[in-house]
Amino acid sequence: MAPVVGAKAVTIRQAIFIAVILNVIGAVFIGAHVTNTIRKGIVSTDILTDPHLVLIGALSAMLAASLWVNFATWKSLPVSTTHSIVGAMIGFGIVAGGFSVINWIKLAAVVLSWIISPLFSLVISYFLFKIILKLILSKKNAFI
Repeated sequence: MAPVVGAKAVTIRQAIFIAVILNVIGAVFIGAHVTNTIRKGIVSTDILTDPHLVLIGALSAMLAASLWVNFATWKSLPVSTTHSIVGAMIGFGIVAGGFSVINWIKLAAVVLSWIISPLFSLVISYFLFKIILKLILSKKNAFI
C-alpha cells in the first residue's frame, strides 16, 4: 500500500480499509492452503519423527523470519514475510534433517509462483488500465 499512499492515489485510512478487506478475504479463502504448505509442504514432517524437534524448529523459523523482517523494515529494505518464512523453514529443515528433508518439488512450485505472480499482475494491470483509459479517462470531463 505504500506506493499507492505515497502517490496520493488513496489516503492512509482508505489504504488501511482496503488492506483489512483483502487480508480477511485472503485469510478466509486461501489461508489454510498457505499454512499447510509452510507447515508440511516444504520440510517433510514424515522424515522428522520427533514432534519436539519439529515444534522447536518451526518456532525457531518463525523467530528467525520475524527478526529478519523487523531488521529489514527498520533499515527500510523491501522485504517479504512469505519469502522470509519459507527461507527460515528451509534453514530449519537442512539443520534438522539435511537436504533430504526438503521437498524440492514443492519448493520449486513456491519459487515459481514468486516469478509468475508479478508477470500475471503485469498483464492484468495492463489490461485493466487499458479498459479504464477506454471507458473512463477517454470521456470528456472524465475527472469531474
